[in-house]
Amino acid sequence: MAILVTGATGFIGSHLAEALVRGGGGEEEVRCLARQTSRRGWLEAAPVRWCVGSVEEEASLRAALVGCREVYHLAGITLARDAATFLRVNGDGTRALLAACRAACPGVERVVVMTSLAAAGPSPDGHPLDEGEPARPVSGYGASKGAAEAWVRDFARELPITVIRPPVVYGPREHELLTVFQMAQHGLTVLGDRGKTTSIVHVTDLVAGCIAAARAPAAAGRTYFLSNEMPLAHERLMELLAAAVGRRTLAVRLPDRVLRWAAGWLEDAGALVGKLPALTRDKAVEVSQHHWVCSPARAARDFGWRARIDIAAGMAETGRWYREQGWIR
Repeated sequence: MAILVTGATGFIGSHLAEALVRGGGGEEEVRCLARQTSRRGWLEAAPVRWCVGSVEEEASLRAALVGCREVYHLAGITLARDAATFLRVNGDGTRALLAACRAACPGVERVVVMTSLAAAGPSPDGHPLDEGEPARPVSGYGASKGAAEAWVRDFARELPITVIRPPVVYGPREHELLTVFQMAQHGLTVLGDRGKTTSIVHVTDLVAGCIAAARAPAAAGRTYFLSNEMPLAHERLMELLAAAVGRRTLAVRLPDRVLRWAAGWLEDAGALVGKLPALTRDKAVEVSQHHWVCSPARAARDFGWRARIDIAAGMAETGRWYREQGWIR
């Protein structure tokens, strides 16, 4: 028997693959699906079996799935030039994965599909969303993750699937928050409009929750938010981040309308040189929302999961790791 992880070369996927190897004690093969050209990075020396292919290559996908009892689908993209690309990779990729599971490992015990809080959308009034509320994605990325969840519903009668919707994820190896850490190191933090709140989770907690959900009978056919219990105001989050790099920072407010303008300019400039910036119009739509908050209560009820890592301690650990890697000074 084996376990397959798609997206294992990424931030969350690499942590998940390592946790599965540690938890299996070497008795179960952990397979990682990756393109021939993918950099194996953090898992280069890990005792995993690399399966060359992608969710867009049906034959390679089926071959990787044969004999798997658990499947974790994390492969996807967070940046794209248009909604069609998001849908092709995140939506159609999930459909292909589930169809291949049905064909190649009909006896699979659990398929975990990671989507995002973006599939549910922001909270309209600041209350933490629960999994039963209607989805209101505001971005092309969120809509594509919603499309992935629609495919999950289509396959739910044939496969035991659990959906995980993480909010902001931080920890060692994460790149998106790195820029914010680097700015804080230089004494600057940037805030948008006032009154924003966010849910957050450390990658170690998220990975533990994914594995716990995969092995909980009650979690089959259900969707879960995995986050720290209490959302944070953006001002508090920036204070914790500044403390993690040991600096006092000057907080500068950048109105959301300016952020959206800057994103458009950066995306257009990037198109001239064939490069997609980290801040696109689609990403700016997400960043401009006031409340990206969710409740992890269902996960606590169904399989006893709670975030264990204190955010201040987790931020400090992340800052130390960045410094050890030379990513910040």
